[in-house]
Amino acid sequence: MCTSLALACSVVAVVGAFNEWHTTEQTCGDDDEACMPHTHTQATMLLQMNHHLERDLAQHVSILETCPLEQFRSSLAWLLETELLLESNITNSAQTRYLELAEQQQCEVGPEWSVSQKPLVINVGDGTTATKWLDGVMKDLGFNTVHAGMPYSDLGLQFKPEFASTADVDKYDYVSDSPTSFFTWQLVQSHPNALFLMTMRDPVEWRDTRIKDHHSTPWRQQGSPCLGAQFYDFNGSHVSASTYVAYSAWAKCVIPEDQFIGAVNVFADENNDAEFVDKLIHALETHGLQKPDWKNRTARVRANVALS
Repeated sequence: MCTSLALACSVVAVVGAFNEWHTTEQTCGDDDEACMPHTHTQATMLLQMNHHLERDLAQHVSILETCPLEQFRSSLAWLLETELLLESNITNSAQTRYLELAEQQQCEVGPEWSVSQKPLVINVGDGTTATKWLDGVMKDLGFNTVHAGMPYSDLGLQFKPEFASTADVDKYDYVSDSPTSFFTWQLVQSHPNALFLMTMRDPVEWRDTRIKDHHSTPWRQQGSPCLGAQFYDFNGSHVSASTYVAYSAWAKCVIPEDQFIGAVNVFADENNDAEFVDKLIHALETHGLQKPDWKNRTARVRANVALS
């Protein structure tokens, strides 16, 4: 968190840059081409310094500021209307769980999450929602991917995330699975040109499968608004299932609409995978993200999906 002195220095720097830029504007004539590059440089510096100041001021924000309750309800309703989730006691408890989480934690964007213009593709869905399948699709399309980026460190059971900063994720074209869902807010804030998507699954089915297949302590984590959360319910309660729904609705809420490709639950219908792949390919083409040999790559991917 920035100190008062650092914040004051940032304000002075921005004001000083503005004064210098404004003076340059006044002393240069409209037709003086020699002055134009200098004026542009000053303006750019002002905008950049102002952005850094805004980042300092907005470093910590409450969950309800990122997604007010009414917008959370709208996102949850969208997940139900599109049948990505089916209404149940778990989905009905998601709002209560969201408010509980909002009281426990805040969203933070540290200096390691500097703004990047890279058009990264990001799956914010939790693991065990067909993230491995979609990672394979993106690899076949020619993308440099990282999936389940939480390898063991040299310290035994200590897990070190494959990425925890802008510099880390920008080594790839596509990121998914843990720890991606732990950094959803940071990724949204740091990558204004990114495309986001979300793989999903029935919350109880997700919880049961996750516990069965990922029972070791370092993997017992799940996405939560602004923070990875430990599993809570080995005793049969529904806390992590309702956390899963609350996180999914929150993620849909905070991702800008023009950056959201869509969500898919391939477990709900056997045709969902092919429909989503078509949607994904179209979105990648629309944003100019085709890889070499694109026509052949997309044909192979569609053929493989049709056979699966």
